[in-house]
Amino acid sequence: AVTKAKLGYDPLEVNPEDMVRFAIEQPQ
Repeated sequence: AVTKAKLGYDPLEVNPEDMVRFAIEQPQ
């Protein structure tokens, strides 16, 4: 729930690779 609130979407709906890419593009 916290992760979803921070990212703005459900991490379970995105691929791990996309999460890594997102983390690199948005270090915050």
